[in-house]
Amino acid sequence: MNQPVEFSSSDHPVVWVTGASSGIGRSIAESFARIGAQVALSARRQGLLEEVAKTIWASGGVCEIFPCDVRSSLCVRDAHEMIVKHFGSVDVLVNNAGINHAKLVTEMSEDQFDDVIATNLRGAFLCTKQVLPSMIKKSRGHIFMISSVAARTWFDRYGAYSASKAGLAAFASVLREEVRKHGIKVTTIYPGATASEIWGQHTLEKHGQRMMKPEDIGNLVITLYQQSNRMLVEDVIVRPIGGDL
Repeated sequence: MNQPVEFSSSDHPVVWVTGASSGIGRSIAESFARIGAQVALSARRQGLLEEVAKTIWASGGVCEIFPCDVRSSLCVRDAHEMIVKHFGSVDVLVNNAGINHAKLVTEMSEDQFDDVIATNLRGAFLCTKQVLPSMIKKSRGHIFMISSVAARTWFDRYGAYSASKAGLAAFASVLREEVRKHGIKVTTIYPGATASEIWGQHTLEKHGQRMMKPEDIGNLVITLYQQSNRMLVEDVIVRPIGGDL
């Protein structure tokens, strides 16, 4: 069996997960907690973060909440400073925070478009900027970008979302080449339809049984994280066994 990546924090790496209050982010956070990581939970909704934290604590895991709106550079900086003060420098960053305004281009407002780009793309840039200096100094680290198959396949009403996720994938590809020499891994995951609140109740009731579960993505991230230091899985596309909806 492959051994986990050897970080300075030994068997208890510091893992910062954005968008950790529900869905894929929550499952990734819980999965890391189960393997002994110290998990920093960030999202805008503090109440839901507290619920996630209680679940992790109840199972013997280690975590703390750091509410953060990734659209704000000040908020991201403050959250990172608090994480470092509480746990130490971040070993793993999971850029998962994401929203969608599913509208035709003719129906979407400028504010809605900007909101999607600011959360899904700019937020990942801001968080990455915070953790890179310490990762470069340590010559190790792993950054996960949670993109989407919508970055590669086109769906009506997904103009802003697809643009943000394609931009995130491109950003990750450039970043990967910039930080290879520092021993830092960058992995982009492109999930297909996954049952989470981003779909809305009607769609979940109609198609939920055909979708992947958030824990499927959480388990995948752990598998990728635990690969040998000699190799890097750069991009992973995962879809429901039955294909796109």
